[in-house]
Amino acid sequence: MDLQQLIYFKRAAELGNISAAAREFRVVQSAVSTQIKNLEYELGAEFFERTHNRLVLNDNGRILYRHASEILGLVKDAGKELADIAGKQQKELTLSVETVPLLLPDIIQGFCRSYPDIKIRLLQYQKDFEMENLEYDLMLNFSPEARKEENSILIYEEEILLAVPFSHPLSGRDSVRLEELSGEAFIERSSLSELRVMTEAYFRLFRPQVVAVCDYPPMLNALISSGVGMAFLPRLSAAGDGEAEFALVRVADFSLKRWIYMKWRKNSYLSEPMQCFLNYAEAFFGKYS
Repeated sequence: MDLQQLIYFKRAAELGNISAAAREFRVVQSAVSTQIKNLEYELGAEFFERTHNRLVLNDNGRILYRHASEILGLVKDAGKELADIAGKQQKELTLSVETVPLLLPDIIQGFCRSYPDIKIRLLQYQKDFEMENLEYDLMLNFSPEARKEENSILIYEEEILLAVPFSHPLSGRDSVRLEELSGEAFIERSSLSELRVMTEAYFRLFRPQVVAVCDYPPMLNALISSGVGMAFLPRLSAAGDGEAEFALVRVADFSLKRWIYMKWRKNSYLSEPMQCFLNYAEAFFGKYS
């Protein structure tokens, strides 16, 4: 077994396609498939189920994927630490983001101004894989509950508020009660939304008139601003939208928060670029506290 076999296997699993992996590595398809077949022969197990021209990890494959991710992560960390000691560290950072999408441009722009020598690669969160196995240096994510982990820091405690169009009489209030919202036009999140899961219990306490379902933050903000309806919204969803025309109102009998964290892989080496971004993120979100 060699590292190249694990690299090809891991990426083919993530892309679900050997041809796509070969294109990414700029090699012929047979080079990737041969390495994976040799790996299967050496370990005495098959790792994929092939359905409709797509590779899907089987139980054996999920075990190998977990270990391959850990092995390749350790090799990468060893290179970073040795480069830091020698003063030859490449100024690169892979950032995975799964929250505050409207603030992301400001975060990246500000960081690049502060650290112009650090190159950032953004990674879209892949829900088909465990976070611990993804190829990232830092991840910006949220949790519906407070937690303490050695491989994360809390950078913001965010309230969930009621977003009310300026044209609605309730927009001038400091707070409202849930019973006052019965019959009001509401924009819900889809059943796939984690925020929908967080607020589901509160929807049972009043009867809104659901007029739309939307998960896409810019579209949701635009719908609220245009007066289509109101919605439960994390505080920072408005902070990143300069065109938002709605008020954020507290609900007196509704107390809900989520916690935003910067996370890194367990036991991974915190390189200089990672430390720089952690410091920057804490200062950035501190402006909204």
